[in-house]
Amino acid sequence: MIPLRFLLAPTLFVAGGLAACSKVEVAAQAPQSVDLAVVGMTCTACEDTICSSLRELPGVESCVAHFESGQVSVVYLPNTTDETRIADTIRSAGFEVPKKP
Repeated sequence: MIPLRFLLAPTLFVAGGLAACSKVEVAAQAPQSVDLAVVGMTCTACEDTICSSLRELPGVESCVAHFESGQVSVVYLPNTTDETRIADTIRSAGFEVPKKP
């Protein structure tokens, strides 16, 4: 015959483990991307200025700027930031972001 303590101990361990796992946030929000037109970029230093400013913004995962095309592509977490804050950050760096129609 198996002692009762050996039968109950694994049950308590599993139940405790499940309770701990239920507190973990499972679903994180997927990153989104936005392409913005930017006026005033004239060189690679401008690209660096914009992207370094955006990387300081919480929720921005990546940034690629192209002064030739006047475009900035940003990947961000929508639960942390949004397009308006991204555009405002670019404006704060000294560039113009035209309003979308």
